[in-house]
Amino acid sequence: MSAIGFGDELVRDYLLFRGFLTALKAFDSEIKADKDRGFRPDRIVEHLSSCIINLDLNSLRESWTHLDQRFFARLEHSFLGTAKKIRDSVTPDVFGYLYLFWKAR
Repeated sequence: MSAIGFGDELVRDYLLFRGFLTALKAFDSEIKADKDRGFRPDRIVEHLSSCIINLDLNSLRESWTHLDQRFFARLEHSFLGTAKKIRDSVTPDVFGYLYLFWKAR
């Protein structure tokens, strides 16, 4: 279990122990809506793959923009060039491919 997952479980246990059921429900709904997917790369890749498989162009663009603003913009200078190359090589192909299928539907 990741450190974030462990922290989430501690907060959940505390809220349940104190009887804050409304706060617990709100906390659980926030975790489900978490765009960062708990900082787990496997969950992020799974989400992006499901967007591609389901031809969900809007969700893919929102997720990519969020990743770009949240993670790629904060990379160390030495990694920034590699991230831009990956983005530039993947983005037009995937978005163009999805756009064609989305438009054909």
